[in-house]
Amino acid sequence: MRCGGPGKEVWRGLTAFVFALGVWLAFAPAARADAVDDAMARGAAAYQAGDLEAARRAFAEAGALLETPNAVVAYDLGTTYARLGDLGRATYYLTLATDTRTHPTPEIAERARANLAEVRRRAELLAAAEKAQIDRAASWWELLLESARAPWVGWGALLSGVFALLAWFVRARIVRRMRGGVLTAVLVVSVVSYGVLGGLHAMALRADAIAPRGILLGRVVEVRERPSRHAPKAFVAVGGARVRVEETVSGFVRVRLPGSNLEGWVPAGEVGRLDDLSFAARDLGRLAAAHAPSGAPAPAGAPSAP
Repeated sequence: MRCGGPGKEVWRGLTAFVFALGVWLAFAPAARADAVDDAMARGAAAYQAGDLEAARRAFAEAGALLETPNAVVAYDLGTTYARLGDLGRATYYLTLATDTRTHPTPEIAERARANLAEVRRRAELLAAAEKAQIDRAASWWELLLESARAPWVGWGALLSGVFALLAWFVRARIVRRMRGGVLTAVLVVSVVSYGVLGGLHAMALRADAIAPRGILLGRVVEVRERPSRHAPKAFVAVGGARVRVEETVSGFVRVRLPGSNLEGWVPAGEVGRLDDLSFAARDLGRLAAAHAPSGAPAPAGAPSAP
């Protein structure tokens, strides 16, 4: 009779499992990257051929494989939606393509802003034709807060505070008897920079925390007086309109058009949340799951304009 047989079998099984796991961890990222490249190539080829539905499916598949929104995928998908006439999702994904959290290159961000301007012009024309509502153009103050939301503003305020403390310490402890001069100027500039940059950054983050930003999806959205699909219409807004999310109740969100007193309820799925990138991940997953990928790999290219 052999002793320890079952233990050896368990050990061999555990070793095989660990080996298989190591192989999967080594090759899974490369396989996923190849799948993303393949989907992007199919999307670019379909876009160039004029098959916009196939391009949309392929770009959505690439985005779902990445799991987190990517500026290039968001740009390609937003531009494709613009060509399809879906101004809501075009605005949403092109806006993501300019978001620092999706890591856009300067070229991608510039092209996305240009396409956003064209989509905005179309949305305004649609609002006039449909007698629907759209948010007013952003004021200088809103544009300033939009810029102050960027992470570099927060880091700039932090560094200004550090320089202010260092300048104060050196001036008070080391060159106490000196009046005026470079250290005083550095101290004043650092304190002012800290106050301005830190204040604007805090105001932008507070505004997002109180009423997160969103984009109405679709072509035309019916906004209700109560959180129900059967409630009377409060007003009609075009897709692509910027909104602030004021409240969430039972699958509905209460939205407000900036620059107006118009507010009402829409299904949560009809608002693309900009504060939470997980909405984009879920939307991409849903789009990819709803349509099986089609077509064969082709040379890559990128959409340029809607």
